[in-house]
Amino acid sequence: MVYIGIDVHRKQSHLAALGEHGQLLLSRRVQTRPEEFLRVFGELEPEPIEVVFEATFGWGWLGDLLADAGIPAHMAHPLATKAIAVGRVKNDAVDARTLAHLLRGNLLPEAWMAPPEAREARRLARMRVSLMRVSSRLKCQVHAVLAEHGVTPTQSDAFGKQGRGQLSKVVLPEISQHRVRLTCA
Repeated sequence: MVYIGIDVHRKQSHLAALGEHGQLLLSRRVQTRPEEFLRVFGELEPEPIEVVFEATFGWGWLGDLLADAGIPAHMAHPLATKAIAVGRVKNDAVDARTLAHLLRGNLLPEAWMAPPEAREARRLARMRVSLMRVSSRLKCQVHAVLAEHGVTPTQSDAFGKQGRGQLSKVVLPEISQHRVRLTCA
């Protein structure tokens, strides 16, 4: 069995492979691209391999790549891993090797690898929350512009049908009027 630890980054990642008895088989920096990972995994065949990487932004494609290739994958919980593997020397090569050692020793604190459908649902929910925050900020800006000019909307919802009608009739200085129009567009 070969145990591979990957310290994943956006552009370049570091891979460390350990043999059955903990000997370092390879330690290499590669471009963070699917074909690069598969090429390195191919160099280690015919030995069966297991891969570990830390939960990090954008990990889904790597988990999917490993699943599609039939390679057992493990995602390390970053906070728990840090608590276990505190070291004085910390760099990408050491991190990748540490992950591989934890996997080999069956000491890896794992995080749940959500399936693609769950990850997509989470992305959709995060986007909705983000859009709601943007919408709320824009509405607050309109209220601030109105308050700057002493205008108090008479409608309980200034952005409902009647409230928008009232907003369209409010007379403000040109720049303020433009700000309201841009925000309500």
